Formats: sequence, structure tokens, C-alpha cells
Amino acid sequence: MHGRSVWSARHVPFRPKGYRLTTLTLLEPSPEAKASSIIDSLPGNSLISKTTWVTLGAGLTAFGVSNELYVANDETVILAGFLIFATLLGRSVSTPYRDWADATIAVRTRQFAHERVFQTHVCLFRISNRRKSRVF
Repeated sequence: MHGRSVWSARHVPFRPKGYRLTTLTLLEPSPEAKASSIIDSLPGNSLISKTTWVTLGAGLTAFGVSNELYVANDETVILAGFLIFATLLGRSVSTPYRDWADATIAVRTRQFAHERVFQTHVCLFRISNRRKSRVF
């Protein structure tokens, strides 16, 4: 027995056929993409106006804390935890809900279109029966 071949066979990582290790690491967005998405989510059209909003928010927070207008207490921690939980819950539920809503809307749209066609045929059938009954 060759010890080296057994050793190398046991410690070779499993890779599915057709996948390379480099393609599996590309699933995460790059730090530059994350940073640009954060910057894009800020209000404003230009980088200067976005920087102004961030500076204004930081300045108002510092002013409020330094003048004891706002004191961080237990309620602040509870509010932050609730906001984080609500955000995570909203993000995790929004996609399945949107898919369900789109499917339901599609079903109702098909039903209404079918009923519209059916009612059109019924009306045309009644009109043709009226015309036939008047002729005789």
C-alpha cells in the first residue's frame, strides 16, 4: 500500500463536477459594491448632497447627546433591537410575499379575462337569438 495515495485521497476536498473553487467565492458582493449600495441608498442625487445628509445626521446626534437632549437608555436598546428585528423580518418575508401576491394576481387576472370572454359570448348569443326570434 502506498501511504501517500491514501493520504491524498482522504484529504481532497469534495467539489461538484463542473465547479471550480474560484466560482464558489464569487457569490459574495465585493466591498466596493457594498459601499456603493450604501451610498446609493442615501437621499440626494450627488455625492456632495449625500455627504451633507450624513454630516448633518452625525452633527445633530452629537449635539443632542452632548447637550443631554437625548440620553441613551434601556428603551433605546429595545428600539434598536426591534428595528433590527423588523428589518430582518421584512427582508426575509418580502420576497415570498411578493411571489405569492404576483401568483394570486395572475390567477385572478386569468379568471377575469376568462369571465370577460365568456360574458361576451353569452351576450352575442343572446343578441343573435333575439334577432332570430324577431325574424320569424
